[in-house]
Amino acid sequence: MHRLAVRRGIDGARCLDVAGIDAATLVDPNGLITMRQELAFIAEMLQAVDAPAEFGLEVGSRYRLTIYGVWGLAIISSATVRESINVANQFIDLTYACTRVQHRVGGSKLFIEYGDFDVPENVRQFVLARDIAGAHVIWAESFDPVQIDRCELRLPRPADTAPYERIFGVLPEFDSSYTRFTFDGRCLDIRLPSASPLTAEQSLMKCLDTQMRLRARRTVAGRVREELQGNHYNQSQERVAAALNLSVRTLRRQLADEGTSFRLVGEEVRMRQAEQYLAAGLSVQQVSNRVGYGDPSSFIRAFIRRNGDSPRRWTRSHEDRHVDA
Repeated sequence: MHRLAVRRGIDGARCLDVAGIDAATLVDPNGLITMRQELAFIAEMLQAVDAPAEFGLEVGSRYRLTIYGVWGLAIISSATVRESINVANQFIDLTYACTRVQHRVGGSKLFIEYGDFDVPENVRQFVLARDIAGAHVIWAESFDPVQIDRCELRLPRPADTAPYERIFGVLPEFDSSYTRFTFDGRCLDIRLPSASPLTAEQSLMKCLDTQMRLRARRTVAGRVREELQGNHYNQSQERVAAALNLSVRTLRRQLADEGTSFRLVGEEVRMRQAEQYLAAGLSVQQVSNRVGYGDPSSFIRAFIRRNGDSPRRWTRSHEDRHVDA
């Protein structure tokens, strides 16, 4: 994604800087980029992109199964399509996907659905298009010649639908209220030519180990942050604690151990989103409403407390940096 952005003339270094990503992490096989950092990178990148969904489609179509490492190996070494889908869903957090993927069987059909409602609105079209294109590349590489029967997308119809048809093999139904791909359910029992019980077992063990290590590296504050992202600022501490399978008392104690609090993490999430809205040209009143403050004065005080500058001065400084770049 960074490479394609640079090829388009986008300032990749600035996008990394805004997202808090060290450039060395991009080539470090053990490097970890959080979901928050990735979404911040995308938000900054999209400021120079006119058609976010089409660019997302381009990025996703460049993905190959090999870039997913042990997760990709676990998929192609599974015995059947059904097993590979179960493995993919179990370890989806080892991938680049930001959307939530579910599959279900209804009658003689297999439905694979992508939920993007938790993705921030300013990056949603790009992320959805990237994730579905990337997933289809994996599908085509692993399960060829299984074809899509129907494609429904929660994306606006573009002027040129050819790139979508080229990738998915069918003309999508745009402007749908959800994103769903429909397949012949009999494909679930197709045996994969690359199936290998030994490789599958070894890959699953490595996936489990990697998943456990990644989850252990996530701080409680980071997990709270993820729960509050995507315009869910007003979630109560009780709801977030329940989502993390913690009591409110334990959540407070663990956040305190990390030197923060639920209020401070929530304010950080709001301010990061506010910065993106201000950079996009929204007024202080509009931003205040969008990030859940009762009035602009409360928002301005919170913004100054975090950034040391008023929203208007911060916006002017942000614009100056863009001009200098």
